[in-house]
Amino acid sequence: MTKPLLDQVPGKIKKVIADGGYDRSEAREEVRKKKAQALIPPPKNECHF
Repeated sequence: MTKPLLDQVPGKIKKVIADGGYDRSEAREEVRKKKAQALIPPPKNECHF
């Protein structure tokens, strides 16, 4: 889901801003492959210790 969207962007991607629907390891990995920074909030039910 994330890769096809990122592949449509011409040039270098510096940051990816997305909503919590993209807070999955697969989405974050695709952003890392583009050498970009992921600005994706964690899910509301995430536990912070």
